[in-house]
Amino acid sequence: MKLIDGRLQYRKSWLSFFWVLIFGVFLTGLMPGNEFPVAPPIPHLDKMAHFLIYLLLAFVLEQIFIAKPKALFIKAFAVGLIIEILQIQIPFRSFEVADLLANALGAFTGILLSARVFPESFLNFDRRLSGLKKT
Repeated sequence: MKLIDGRLQYRKSWLSFFWVLIFGVFLTGLMPGNEFPVAPPIPHLDKMAHFLIYLLLAFVLEQIFIAKPKALFIKAFAVGLIIEILQIQIPFRSFEVADLLANALGAFTGILLSARVFPESFLNFDRRLSGLKKT
């Protein structure tokens, strides 16, 4: 996976944003389950959270890195798989196939949105920031 060299003015900032996102995904995924705040009784809220987190992760991956969508999907899915496997060792957490499915659907949707609906949106934002800096 290669950064979009020469196109993103703020490459280090985008890469930092990506690593903060990865850290947040691992932190929330590996936090003992009894340490989460009590969630409102919304059916499947956990699966919706998985979907949205991996949608965001895959969207950012597709915006920052040059790679084929399939490779980006595999990377996003691998993050979720690693977390699910590690959860086996954490109190009040467990490996759930439904979580993996929500992660996969979110990652697929994030890549699709990034590549088809909002292509180069980070690049366009980056260019606007660069334009603001010059004036």
